[in-house]
Amino acid sequence: EFPDFVEVGAPGAPRPVRLPLRYRHEPGAPDDGLTCTLRPADAPLAPLLGGDRLVPGLLRGKVLFLLRSLPRSALSLVAAATARIADAPVRAIDTDAMADAVLPRLPAEGPLGEALVRILAARFGARLPLGTWTEADVPDAMRTRWRVVDARGRELFATRDEAQLAEFVAEHERLAPGSLPRPAARLFGPGADAGAAPPGGWLAPIPAVRAGSRRAAAFAALAADGRTALFATGRAALAAHRAGVSAACRRAQNMAAPPGAGPLAEQCLARAALEIFGADPLPRDETALAARGRAGAPRVRALARDLRALAEAVDALARECLDALDEAAPHLRPETARDLAEQLGWLRPPDFAAATPSLRLAEFPRYLEAVLKRVGRARLDPPGDVRRMAPVRAAWERYAALVRDRTAAPPFDEAAAERYRWLVEEFRVATFAQALGTPEPASRQRLDRLWAEVVGEARPGPF
Repeated sequence: EFPDFVEVGAPGAPRPVRLPLRYRHEPGAPDDGLTCTLRPADAPLAPLLGGDRLVPGLLRGKVLFLLRSLPRSALSLVAAATARIADAPVRAIDTDAMADAVLPRLPAEGPLGEALVRILAARFGARLPLGTWTEADVPDAMRTRWRVVDARGRELFATRDEAQLAEFVAEHERLAPGSLPRPAARLFGPGADAGAAPPGGWLAPIPAVRAGSRRAAAFAALAADGRTALFATGRAALAAHRAGVSAACRRAQNMAAPPGAGPLAEQCLARAALEIFGADPLPRDETALAARGRAGAPRVRALARDLRALAEAVDALARECLDALDEAAPHLRPETARDLAEQLGWLRPPDFAAATPSLRLAEFPRYLEAVLKRVGRARLDPPGDVRRMAPVRAAWERYAALVRDRTAAPPFDEAAAERYRWLVEEFRVATFAQALGTPEPASRQRLDRLWAEVVGEARPGPF
């Protein structure tokens, strides 16, 4: 149950890296619990190990401890869902039964606390903030102790906090640049630092950890700096690989904004490259990457030109809206002025041309024309604008509150949230400038239905 090593390796790697584990139970001893011993060169591999789940025998105990810290209301929801699974009554104090129901369904990816929050929201009906638990919330005996030793076995550093271990690695690299190999280079050799795809290709899951009966996976991606990087979750690897493919193709095709073109030109080129070079299915090896660059370069240049013209028009129209708002402000209700200013701030942040999908950016002139019409009408009828604004504001505020601090929010459907954000914008057009039209019906009822998808309030499926 308590293995004496953890092995980090991958198919095609020269040899796995084996790290010693030691479990001791001596109450009060500084190393009570699990200790993972690392050489400095192995320390960068720690994020791949999933230290909060490293020992199978402790995982159930940790889940039990975290469940028992829940408020009674949340435990009642988990108990009800557990009763459906077990087809037997479960009381809110029976956390053992809940742990037995949760463990087989626990997502394999991500920190344990976050994974537990996600499964409780998706399958057990208890919606908790993603930051509900951290490793610091559990007793030391249930936390991995990271111990870094030199070639003679002398202890250089020890901690139970992975963030502190990351700081140690960063400080070591600052004092001795290049002395610690990157995780991909440690497993696959120097070629990974030159952007060579590992055996199996980028994004192929790498069985990177073995400790007793526990297995975990890492994912390889081409990072924006041209090197291969390893990630503990597929979601993080996919985002990094998309950006890395785009950057690599741009470098290979010598694509850069003309000197003196300004930030909008660079933003439009970056957005065009991300959409064309970073389109699915993503290349998984060097041959496919080179072919993507050659085939996509003309399309990227054409899209960048179109986006630049569109972005310049949007920028000019946004400035016109701000000028109109400044002029009309003395005649508007304060809540109207604040709502308009917030809307313009979200539509036109400094990086709007790079951050906005091209198909959505094409709708911005209509959104901004609606702002101009609203300013003119609100100036003539301030109370009427406030009345019309109420349902729009309610729909917007719940979205803004959800995404403003994602760690303080329960898990939600990112794709549905993105659709909701733009449906609110269409709802603004339908409310304040109906004559401009909307490409789809936009109403409070449709927003409410979509919001149920965002927060997972639809009826859960069978377990």
